Amino acid sequence: MANSGVKMKTRLSEDGTKLVATYELHPFDFDRSGRLQVWTFLRMLEFARIAAIGPLIKQHTGTQSDGSTAFVRYQEVDFAPRYYTVVKPNTLLLMSVGISYVGRSSLFYDYDIRSDASETSISHSTTQMVRVNRKTRRPITWPDTLIDKMSKEGQDRPVVPDPFKARPDPVFACKFIVNNSDIDVRQHTNQSVYLRFGLDAAATGSRKNISVLKNIVFWPIRKVSLLYQKEALVGDELTVEVWQDQGRVQGWTFLRMLEFARAAAIGPLIKERVGTQNKGSTFSTAFVRYQEVDFSPRYYTVVKPNTFVILSVGLGYVGRSSLFFYYDIRSNASDDVIGHSLTQIVRVHKKTRHLKLWILARMLVLRPQEVLILLGAKAQLRNPGRLKAIAELLKTCNVFLRYREFRIQPEFYTKLRPGADTTVTVTLWISHVGKTSWLLEGDMRLASTGEVLCHCLGQAVLMSMAIRKPTGIPEFIREAFPPKNPLPRLHVPMPLNPGRIYRHDLVALPSDSDINEHTNFSTYIRFCADATAALVREGAFPFLKEEMKVKKISLLFQKETREGENVTVESAKDLGRSHSLDFQVKRGNDDIVKCCFEFFDDDIKSKL
Repeated sequence: MANSGVKMKTRLSEDGTKLVATYELHPFDFDRSGRLQVWTFLRMLEFARIAAIGPLIKQHTGTQSDGSTAFVRYQEVDFAPRYYTVVKPNTLLLMSVGISYVGRSSLFYDYDIRSDASETSISHSTTQMVRVNRKTRRPITWPDTLIDKMSKEGQDRPVVPDPFKARPDPVFACKFIVNNSDIDVRQHTNQSVYLRFGLDAAATGSRKNISVLKNIVFWPIRKVSLLYQKEALVGDELTVEVWQDQGRVQGWTFLRMLEFARAAAIGPLIKERVGTQNKGSTFSTAFVRYQEVDFSPRYYTVVKPNTFVILSVGLGYVGRSSLFFYYDIRSNASDDVIGHSLTQIVRVHKKTRHLKLWILARMLVLRPQEVLILLGAKAQLRNPGRLKAIAELLKTCNVFLRYREFRIQPEFYTKLRPGADTTVTVTLWISHVGKTSWLLEGDMRLASTGEVLCHCLGQAVLMSMAIRKPTGIPEFIREAFPPKNPLPRLHVPMPLNPGRIYRHDLVALPSDSDINEHTNFSTYIRFCADATAALVREGAFPFLKEEMKVKKISLLFQKETREGENVTVESAKDLGRSHSLDFQVKRGNDDIVKCCFEFFDDDIKSKL
């Protein structure tokens, strides 16, 4: 079974005033309610804005060496009702980013988001970006060349809301720890994470009857507004206070999509105008200071899985100390704008980045229905009379992972880089079928060259939904898969070796849950990676670098966790292998997942 990998493409609009970023959506971008994760959408806006900096800003300012950087101060995103009917997996979103307002000390980006099937906008975003002195952290003016070319002072400046002045009763407070997977290239908490924290806190409060909105995780979001005031670092404990706005009783992967579009827009929209920046003041990545999104009513009827959304990203406002991206969101079936977003950003340094390992794991997986269909499809070819039996199997059984293994090649870290052609092809197949379980293998290849980036191996068990026990696989399916000899060796993680064991506490959040309301298997990889990064910074594993390159991941699933449960990641050195760490994820005294990370030798500072 083949699947195209994630890729963002960018181009300039015909008049050269906007950057258009195109994203292909995949099932792992969606939450268990079937909607695109709003924080993912926010990151897509960010990436489009970053990509727009070159063609929209830098071509006017040239190389800057004044020690400046930029921050996003405000961002909002509006979702039209059509957004929720249009945005589906395996479709394209188009974000158009342009500068909508330029003053002496700030600028605004506007985003228009559409699907490729309609010209109607499905989301709109606005972002305010401020330029600051890197040392004093105070606002400074934009270069005169940019202001002279694009200033819109005298026009109506976009309105940025003030911070909340009072907290009404009741207020629900929820605490979060900033983990390594939450930070950006400048070691600050990524702006989309704040939205995820807010939605997780709202979902937790809803379950505790704090809000009149029940099952809030399934409610469609109409508008998101974020005002960035200060920064949070890894390890910080944050408190999210949630209350219901009595005046408005009436999102998180969508915002990541806006972020991706904004990041892609920096090159064609800004770098062409300001030229190459020196290391001290590069625009290659940015802080988001503020983001807001407005959604038209049609957004919620248009945006659904398996459709295309078009996000147009451009520079909306340029002042001497701030810069804004704006987004127009449309579907590919209509020219109507279904959403608008505004994002304010700051300039930051470049830093090496790799595809996150837990995202890699989610790309190399088949959903239970797909596995059973794949099993049945091959059997059906040999025995056409078994169609009814396969249909009954889909109704009464589910699939549970028992073991997963990922063997990562060095090319994974060198070829999958921002700005490169990162289209990948994922191929998955069933290599062996036993009495109650089967082996699933697969690989990820670079589409342009065919190079293998990762090979995966896993064991899945057919479970009866009625009794929650393994059940036999029908004989006609087993006959369709000849025995594999020899069987692949499963490198099952061993118990932690006696000695120094380190512990890192985490909480399974609503955003970590799968469609069965269990913690998604890939989340345990993130838990272990976050625990490792935190302990490395504390000096627990001096033989490892903080930015480690993992060569192999193996996981043995023992039990399940649900949202809201506390988990502890126990970690220790593998005494038999000097470049490996072993993990045991626990819930109280219950063993949940065993895991092992094996690292490339060049990441080892010294041998044990």
